[in-house]
This record gives sequence, C-alpha cells and structure tokens, in this order.
Amino acid sequence: MDDAPAPIEQAHAQEAARRNRIQQVRARSERFEGDWDAPNSQAVRRLSRRAFPETEAAVDEAPAPINAARLQRRREAAATEAAALRRARAERAARQAGTAALVPNAPLPLRTTA
Repeated sequence: MDDAPAPIEQAHAQEAARRNRIQQVRARSERFEGDWDAPNSQAVRRLSRRAFPETEAAVDEAPAPINAARLQRRREAAATEAAALRRARAERAARQAGTAALVPNAPLPLRTTA
C-alpha cells in the first residue's frame, strides 16, 4: 500500500493552510488598524480581573498615581506662589515705610525630584 496521502486529503490540508495564512494576515492588519474591540463577555472580564487585580485604592475611585503627583505639584506651586507674594508685599511695605523688610533669609527647601 502507498504511504502518499489521497488527493482529497491533500486538498483539505492545502485549504487549511490557506485559511490559516488568511487569518494571520487579517490578525496583523486588524491589530495595526485599530479595529480591535475589548471582549464583552463576562467570562473574559472575570479572567481579566483575575489576571490584573486592582488595588483597594483603585477600587475606591482614588486618583491615579499620576494625578496624585500632579495635584501635589500644583499644591507646592501654589504654596511657593503664596510665599513669594507675602515676601513681595512685605518688602514693598518696608520700602514705603523706610524700614528693613522682615522676611526670612533662609529660603525654603526645594523639591528633590522633578
């Protein structure tokens, strides 16, 4: 008996290979065109939550770390601005009165990170 595949089996194998190549091309093109949509099934969402658990802070709708850092920088900038305004007003008042300004000589420490 001959070990060569029958013509029908060979045709099926060629068709399967052709479909596989088509799927690969579609997957690559869809990935780059942005046609991917997030899966909507409950099972996939459950698997996603299990794979990427959220911390308690994120669950409680706390600001994201980048937002917290931005808020901290804004608070520091507002405090610096307020200190500069107080110093400028004190210096102006001292100039108008003809006395020395009563402002601290030591500057406030600067942030250590950008």
